[in-house]
Amino acid sequence: MKTIIDLVDDGQLWRFHGGVHPPSRKDRTQDQTIINIDLPDTLYIPLAQHAGQPAICLVKVGQRVVTGETLARKEGFISANILAPATGTIADITLHASSHASGLPTETIILRTDLVNTSDQTQSSLPMSLLPTLSLDDDKELFIKRIEACGITGLGGASFPTAIKMAPRKSIDFLIINAVECEPYITSDDALMRQHAEQIIDGIAVMNKILQPQRIIIAIEDNKPHALSTMQQAAKEWSDQRQIIVRAIPTIYPTGGEKQLIEVLTGLQVPSGKIPADVGVVMQNIATTYAVGQAVLSGQALLNRIVTVTGDLVSAPGNYRVPLGMSINALLTHCGFKEQASQKIIMGGAMMGFALHDINAPVVKATNCIIAASDVELPNAPQEQACIRCGDCEQVCPAQLLPQQLQWFAKDQDHQKLQQHNLFDCIECGACAYVCPSSIPLVQYYRVAKAEIREVEHEKHLAQRAKERFEQRQARLERDKLERLEKNRLAAEKRKQAMSKSNDGDAIAAAMARIKAKKTATTPESGTGNVASASQPKDRVAAAIARAKAKKAAALQSQDMPANETQSSEADEKKSRVAAAIARAKAKKSAAMQSQDVPASDASTSVANASNDSEVDEKKVRVAAAIVRAKAKKAAAKQSQDVPETDASATDEIAT
Repeated sequence: MKTIIDLVDDGQLWRFHGGVHPPSRKDRTQDQTIINIDLPDTLYIPLAQHAGQPAICLVKVGQRVVTGETLARKEGFISANILAPATGTIADITLHASSHASGLPTETIILRTDLVNTSDQTQSSLPMSLLPTLSLDDDKELFIKRIEACGITGLGGASFPTAIKMAPRKSIDFLIINAVECEPYITSDDALMRQHAEQIIDGIAVMNKILQPQRIIIAIEDNKPHALSTMQQAAKEWSDQRQIIVRAIPTIYPTGGEKQLIEVLTGLQVPSGKIPADVGVVMQNIATTYAVGQAVLSGQALLNRIVTVTGDLVSAPGNYRVPLGMSINALLTHCGFKEQASQKIIMGGAMMGFALHDINAPVVKATNCIIAASDVELPNAPQEQACIRCGDCEQVCPAQLLPQQLQWFAKDQDHQKLQQHNLFDCIECGACAYVCPSSIPLVQYYRVAKAEIREVEHEKHLAQRAKERFEQRQARLERDKLERLEKNRLAAEKRKQAMSKSNDGDAIAAAMARIKAKKTATTPESGTGNVASASQPKDRVAAAIARAKAKKAAALQSQDMPANETQSSEADEKKSRVAAAIARAKAKKSAAMQSQDVPASDASTSVANASNDSEVDEKKVRVAAAIVRAKAKKAAAKQSQDVPETDASATDEIAT
């Protein structure tokens, strides 16, 4: 039984589901040679001109850059570098019209170019070398790094980073070079094959070194006989030409779709949600292959690309080598653009392209065609009608989807149903809208629905990342806390071990012992005298207090007091004074006796006796003072009787 490789070698072709035959309209440009365009004075370089994440800007306003310098580096796994197409100065970094179906402005580097070196970049078919060249004997990892550094992406329209495609995780059976170019109007790949077949073969050789496939197939539609013969001749001259198969395939749209072309050439179907590498296939566009060969073997980064400019509003249609970042308005002006009120400026083909909202948008890596058409050439679609459920859209869908149901789900914003019906398998070829009798713009519904789903998924991704960062932070704080506690524990154990090993034993116990020793040493023999002298001020204070209280009581009694009572209070005051004097005398006598040469052994006994005497005297003084106060109160109570009300209040005020 023959294998798939045997069937491919035998020239067998398969057919995919659906497809249409729109008018080609390639006659204006299909036989013309590639024309070089001079550098404009200003280039507009978007940071988001490839699939995946926008690149991160590396330059500043006012900075001078040279040709091939990296202006922005890739961000994330799916992204690409962006290089300076020319030497000049960064004039601004701001929002500018984008080359996107949404028409939303995007962050753009505005480069003012130096026009002195224009001839070096445009007068020859190959620009000057910017990077060291490599050979096919070098390691394939160097090839992939060079492809990534040069910012090469898919030039067929999807603009997927080429370096990622060139590093599959599985072995590859087939390397397919897509030169079908099935879209109406576009002839840029046709012109490239006719003029640069040898350089395309160089790119195939580089890819062959990286992927090591069993077969290499160059697929060309049978409506390009000149390009077909040129590539066949170039493949024969390659040293390992037995691996290259140049295959002519029937002209039908959209044979150039990735999954559709794989099925036509190999009979393999890529499952939903999978990529070609999962079935052992890698596909690259013919222009991408040319760019890879130029980057690796000629040292030329991706600074320009070939663009088909056509339509009935340009007087000089053709295929032009255009610097990346050139304004589409400037490009059309160079081609003799005749502006009209009802014009259509379309980027891409008539089937998968989109109308530009602003013709000041720049040429980017994915720009392979610009159509400037009047409403006569491309009339407006009729007004959308209700679906009649004819089923024509399903019959022509190359992805074998159900366009009618997808449209209903898209209108209802039923994202779950859309994903269940494999919305993302839609290649947006436009075949369903082309045959719809109700003129329903089906592809537009699908694009909006895809954008909504991507936005929702992006928000979920951001929320998940925020949650993960929070959990990681909490885990880090907990880990730091445990590490700190463990560090403190180890330090405490280390201190304990150090103290236990010291000769003095426990340092704390030793310190307390030293304090007690110092306290004991500071008690002199004359300490008893100090005790006696300390008791004397206490007696003096007590006596002073007693005198003050006695004076206060006497003052209260002296107001309107009878003579006999006054004399008795004076007598009481004298008694208290006498008692206080006696107490002071005894204290002095006790201190004097103790101050004499008392033996050290009797010091404590003397101090105790002096203390007892002083305590007895103090009690006597307190008793005398209390007696005086009681008598004063008694006298005041007697006076309050028979005293006018005003006098009583005055007495109370004096007492207070």
